[in-house]
Amino acid sequence: MLEKGKDTTAFFESGVDITIGIDSHKAVVTTRKNQLDDTLRLLKDNGMDFVLVEGFKTRSFPKVVLGDLKVDSAILRNPTVTQVLNALHLFKEY
Repeated sequence: MLEKGKDTTAFFESGVDITIGIDSHKAVVTTRKNQLDDTLRLLKDNGMDFVLVEGFKTRSFPKVVLGDLKVDSAILRNPTVTQVLNALHLFKEY
């Protein structure tokens, strides 16, 4: 949710494509490009090495599954952090 009464909220609600609000604790970016691939490219272009994607169960990405979700592309199920880190080589580069 965008914070009511903020300029960045008003700008976004007026139709601009991208807003960025910065305060002493955080920066918040809003964009109208709400497709997963656009967002992943943006993160990659800004130096992200790894991204955790929640949802998008029908995408063919290799998955780390928490719980009992039935998917064919699960590489790990209910792993520890160490198990995830040790399995990073199993995930395709985007």
